[in-house]
Amino acid sequence: MTIKLKSSELGCGVPYRLTYSGQVFASSETRSLLADYIRAYKASVEQVVLYFWEVIRRGEGDELTAYILIGPSKVPQHIADTEVWQEVMGKESDYVALKKGGDLKVIYTMAGYEVKTSVGKSLAHFVKQFNLGISDLNLEKVEALFGFSPTLGIRDTVAAASFRILRSFLSSATNVRQIIADRQSVFAAAMVRNPTFYEPFYGFCKHLGSWNHACRFYKSTRQALRVEGVPESVINASQKIVMDRHRDIPAWANTHPVNDAEIEIANQMRNVIEVFERRLPTSDAIEEDIFRRYGKPGPPLVLAKDTHFIRTVLRMLNDAEGLFTTDADKEEFLQTIKKRGKIRYHHGWDTMCREVEAKKRKADPRFRRVVGFVTGELREFINSCRAVRTPSLKDELVAWPQIPQERYGWDFLPQMEGARGNEIGVSIWLPAFRSLGGIEHRAATVHATIRGHMPLSKAHVLEEQLDIKNPTQFRPDRLSIQASVFGKETKKTYSKAQALRLILEEAKIYAQISSENITEVQRDPTVTRDFSQNVKMLERVGILHYLPGGCRLVTMAIFERTTDTSNPTGWKLIKFREQVGTKDHRHIAEKTFLIIEDDELNFVVSNLAKQYQSTDPVRRTGEIKRHLADTRYKQIAARIARICRDHKVGYLFICGGGRLISRGGVNHPVNRFFTLSRNGGRTTLAGFLVNAANKSGIAILCGAGKPAFISSKDAMLTGRIPSQLHVVSAFHHMKKPEFGYAPGGIAISKGRRDRLYDPITKSTSSFVLNASWSLLLYHFDKAFKAAADQVLDTLEETVLVSTEELEARYKAD
Repeated sequence: MTIKLKSSELGCGVPYRLTYSGQVFASSETRSLLADYIRAYKASVEQVVLYFWEVIRRGEGDELTAYILIGPSKVPQHIADTEVWQEVMGKESDYVALKKGGDLKVIYTMAGYEVKTSVGKSLAHFVKQFNLGISDLNLEKVEALFGFSPTLGIRDTVAAASFRILRSFLSSATNVRQIIADRQSVFAAAMVRNPTFYEPFYGFCKHLGSWNHACRFYKSTRQALRVEGVPESVINASQKIVMDRHRDIPAWANTHPVNDAEIEIANQMRNVIEVFERRLPTSDAIEEDIFRRYGKPGPPLVLAKDTHFIRTVLRMLNDAEGLFTTDADKEEFLQTIKKRGKIRYHHGWDTMCREVEAKKRKADPRFRRVVGFVTGELREFINSCRAVRTPSLKDELVAWPQIPQERYGWDFLPQMEGARGNEIGVSIWLPAFRSLGGIEHRAATVHATIRGHMPLSKAHVLEEQLDIKNPTQFRPDRLSIQASVFGKETKKTYSKAQALRLILEEAKIYAQISSENITEVQRDPTVTRDFSQNVKMLERVGILHYLPGGCRLVTMAIFERTTDTSNPTGWKLIKFREQVGTKDHRHIAEKTFLIIEDDELNFVVSNLAKQYQSTDPVRRTGEIKRHLADTRYKQIAARIARICRDHKVGYLFICGGGRLISRGGVNHPVNRFFTLSRNGGRTTLAGFLVNAANKSGIAILCGAGKPAFISSKDAMLTGRIPSQLHVVSAFHHMKKPEFGYAPGGIAISKGRRDRLYDPITKSTSSFVLNASWSLLLYHFDKAFKAAADQVLDTLEETVLVSTEELEARYKAD
């Protein structure tokens, strides 16, 4: 009997999907049969994909028909402009609706198979009306493509998998063609508009890419020469001479010619040139993509730290437009390099950016022109020079058999006594198929064991299946119960296993089981949107300050909405308990904040990278970093979710910022921990932390991280929002020697922030405490948010002023 319910009636949140992986163990005959089936299925998908790709490359009518059959989301303009495409694929056409989920039906219809269904007759009508035929797609060709199995269901999955690959590839290829065309037009227009600036600037960027590659390649050599006392000018000149001699190396082809002054400097110590000549890069070395580096969005003030690049840009712009004519202006705004602490910065660019930010249109017209040019027109030109990665069909041609959980698919075996907690028995139905070696196999049901991370193995089968009201059909049939470390609290999760995917890697077979789940929540389960406005009394919220890419990864505090009317903010900070230690040394620790550092992982990864540098640096180092990062970040995500689950936290707000969060294309391991993407007006959260929160029934949300630098002390103590909020600066107090800093000193530019400096009260206090309260109030108090938004417009400039005051005070002490 099936019971129809809403997920909220079970005290659960909305459904979510998870995938569990494990290795398949079975008898040698069963493993051999599974391996033959996987190879035959994969080969059949590749055959279909390559055939239709060749059809498209033939062009003319076959190309148009293939595009209509595959139906990618984006097509080349010459295809979209044809009358047939507009008629068949238009909004008023029924073809797309008829074809949905029936790719094999359309192929059969075009090939001339006998039509027996109403849908097939409708599709046949379209084929005849618009002459949708492919010259060599006949009955014999279809049998050659799909002949590995006579079962229509299997052939249908092959067609669906093939067209899924082709749709993705063709849409990507069309996107790339459009991007290349747009960038070429921007590049050509800039060269025509201002050749005096852009021609030398383009040459400078190409040279800079070659130079940066050589500096990275000779990093250890340059350091050794410095230790020996060789002047930096001699090292640079000698390296450039060697690069000029070997222009046949593609990565060095754009190096600027050597001048007489550089030859004279290098001749002071001729043996240095021989040091560089002993080691040369291979011909397949790639120069640094300077255009990608400088085309990234971000505040213009950051360029002040890249002194060589911004000074060269300003000189070239001034030579082309003559903005600064006097020697004094040229010295101040083009040449001067200053230091802020240990960091060198370009004084002129720093000054211009600050004045334009502060005075807007009242700023010096020359400053507005320079800043506007660099952040607008120049950045657009740099982006137009960036190389576009061309999609490769070979990269996307990965298809593994996916078996549904149904009568003719796969199912769980009854739990065996003595079975491990991380393994589960399954029965898999295989259709009749022909192996790549030509051996005919009959339909058979095989039994196997999957070992790995399998929480479903601990789930109990429900006596009565549930039917959850959801946009898609969801009928959970298993129940798992998670117990808390503290007390007797439990949390239920209802699951329904779905498709099983088989993957063959060399001699090993792996299985991925996807499941849909709903989990009990420690909040009002009827709330599914606008969480920040619907937190009820006594419900708890976790505020997680996320700082990716630095020494500190996250800090977290737990707050509870209180019923105490004397509490000025309506919130109280909750202390939490955590089991810490290993093996026999485990104990319970009470904490106010969870603080997780990330430099331990970076240290281990760098040491292992050096260890394997001599064998296969690209492959082995990449695998080590990915494996270590994934393992550590999964552990961190599980730890955060466990703390929230044990202390009845219903909502987790992730407050952070920066390109590592918002740009999925950034190659950084922490992106797999947590990332977000925006498509139109919709924000999608992903990563290990999201999965862990879902499994624990915690609603996860993302918010701004900049309010952490706003002082919340007055609002926290009095409950009144000051008329003017002020900004604090953060620093790290050194307790031991690290990164060149002495014990007892402070480091302001580091990612690990422990203390804050308040420029109003001239006092220091806990940065984590202030950040947690500020982020909470910003997202849950409209008055505080409105006041904070006024300050955030000039946050960077105000923080810098506060930081300079802190540095001056520290030096005076």
